[in-house]
Amino acid sequence: MAGLASMFTGAPRVVRHEQAGAGHHTGVGRTALVCHPRVLAFVEGRAPGAGAADGEGDMAMSEASDTALLLVRVVLGVVMLAHGWNHWRGGGGISGTAGWFGGLGLTRPRLQAWFSVLTELGAGVLLLAGFLTSLACAAVLSVMLVAGLLAHRRNGFFVFKEGYEYVLVLGVLAVALGAWGPGEYAVDEAADIGVTGWTGAGVVLGVGVVATAGLLAVFWRPRKES
Repeated sequence: MAGLASMFTGAPRVVRHEQAGAGHHTGVGRTALVCHPRVLAFVEGRAPGAGAADGEGDMAMSEASDTALLLVRVVLGVVMLAHGWNHWRGGGGISGTAGWFGGLGLTRPRLQAWFSVLTELGAGVLLLAGFLTSLACAAVLSVMLVAGLLAHRRNGFFVFKEGYEYVLVLGVLAVALGAWGPGEYAVDEAADIGVTGWTGAGVVLGVGVVATAGLLAVFWRPRKES
């Protein structure tokens, strides 16, 4: 009895019920019913308060997803910034980076070194801000494709053998982030210019692959092994 009585302890709500008038020319008959929310839940075959709980669960899941996307963006952005800074200021600086690119068979290696620095630093900043995220991810994908094809492919899969494992993970992550979008905590979201779903992934793949193919067609002249 206590359980039954608890069904009637909240504010009622009005539910509109529509039923076709069979055999009549009056069309649709409308009946307004005053129904307590717990009674309505019982009639609909769900637990009382389930709708509110589902709403709270959806909100919590949304917040968790947005936070996860922020974390992915920040980590990927920091990785790109670190690589860009290292190619610019670390080790042998631009000259050392240019020498490495020249060894990979790229012509005008100093220009390639600056391309690499600007692309990596720019992509990192954009990812941290969540601004033009699809294009930032396309830049990441292009960098990873060039590195994978020219520097790591011949070494096999595993990263500890200088293989393409690491660049593969970052490249796939860039495509996935293009599909997921930057999340709520991003400039794209605030400005309502985000591109997500298949369109976002397509932008990342299309721009990244075309940019890579263009760069290799113009600048890559592989050396013939004697």
